[in-house]
Amino acid sequence: MNGLYVPYRLHQEDFAQAMGISAIHKYEKNKERYLKQLFDVLRNYSAEPITDQMKLWDICIFNYLVGNTDNHIKNLSLLYGEDLKTIRLAPAYDIINTMAYENCTENMALSIDGIYDINQITRESFEKEAEYIGLGKKVAMIRFDTMVNKFVKAMKLAQNELKEQGFHQVDEICNKILEKGGIKRFL
Repeated sequence: MNGLYVPYRLHQEDFAQAMGISAIHKYEKNKERYLKQLFDVLRNYSAEPITDQMKLWDICIFNYLVGNTDNHIKNLSLLYGEDLKTIRLAPAYDIINTMAYENCTENMALSIDGIYDINQITRESFEKEAEYIGLGKKVAMIRFDTMVNKFVKAMKLAQNELKEQGFHQVDEICNKILEKGGIKRFL
């Protein structure tokens, strides 16, 4: 194309498509326990199911800690390899602190232990969810605790880097995350 390099595009399929769920049902509403279904897809189809399950678990924890209640199944995807046979969990995307907005719901799009309200979800909720979805509880909770313990330090580091780049509202955003995200339970 006019001498320009054309990149190879990989096929991506969101979990709503992969699970045959209509986009209008991307938010879990009636304790359908979508999270277990997501993990089942990875167990059955991922080229590296253990690695991808741990990455998905980390994404779930991070969404909670940062206060992203818009963590629906169209914001999680599978990425197909060049051969269109190798399937992996796609990198995380569309993660935002939705709790910073006054009109945003406090209900997570994916329940944790059947609980939607971010303010009602606890460490024990994650422990029970890990067991329900078939993750090793001990390993899952080590990852949870590690992420909780490193969250504020990592956020402060990112905050300083962004301030150095001229993003002046970063203090306000970080404060909203600490005040409204799931991390507030652990401060």
